[in-house]
Amino acid sequence: VRILENGSVLLPEYGIRITGLDLPREYYQKLDRTKLESKTISRMVGHADRNDFQVLLAHNPVFFDAYAGWGADLTLCGHFHGGTIRIPGLGGVMTPQYQFFLPWCAGRFDADGKTMIVSRGLGTHSINVRLNDRPELVCVTLRGKQ
Repeated sequence: VRILENGSVLLPEYGIRITGLDLPREYYQKLDRTKLESKTISRMVGHADRNDFQVLLAHNPVFFDAYAGWGADLTLCGHFHGGTIRIPGLGGVMTPQYQFFLPWCAGRFDADGKTMIVSRGLGTHSINVRLNDRPELVCVTLRGKQ
């Protein structure tokens, strides 16, 4: 096990670099959210690896544009617990920051050749309830260079 707190590990035999991003508390405010820019990510963890497949572990999915702009080919997130309450056909109702009906509470999202996978997770948050929001453990298979 290696903790990637604003650090990276390169798996050269597979052509994969994994980076863990630990954002400060200011990026998790309930009502006033600080904007994250890709240059801020670079200052925290260094530049993305453009030669290998870059995986970014980032807790909060609301910053997908910044993660993709930084250079993450695949971003793995959680944080929203699936929206706590899910309405079939509409998705998650509320995030821990009291944002309603955000589209990226759970699932796979693609933009400009970049992908983000958001897990609903196994636990709960401030409100100890999960309605139509089954716990989820996501398994991702990465295939290295052939």
